[in-house]
Amino acid sequence: MTGIELIAAERQRQIDKEGFFSEHDDEHEDEQLAIAAACYAMPLVMQRLITKIETEDISIRGECPVWGPVKYAVPELWPESWSAVWWNPKDRISDLVKAGALIAAEIDRLQRIEK
Repeated sequence: MTGIELIAAERQRQIDKEGFFSEHDDEHEDEQLAIAAACYAMPLVMQRLITKIETEDISIRGECPVWGPVKYAVPELWPESWSAVWWNPKDRISDLVKAGALIAAEIDRLQRIEK
């Protein structure tokens, strides 16, 4: 699949599996969707530089072929009202796809406001 197809499929998964319908997205009035998207789009090296220190925000997520399980800390930019459990990075392509789907949700939210 192309990048745009992957993003569309992820957005549909978010709606179908997570229940993130437009009514849910409309509750995020302070650009939380775009902020979360920025966190997922951020290169890993930047994620490691901009992280929360609290140990409860650190969990083992993903598998590095060289080092095994990798600890990812929740980025400092992560929306404050969102639980750390929603931060779920995987691999670079998956993270970018998730970022794209969150951006699409934010665009749709903004377009609904303009109507």
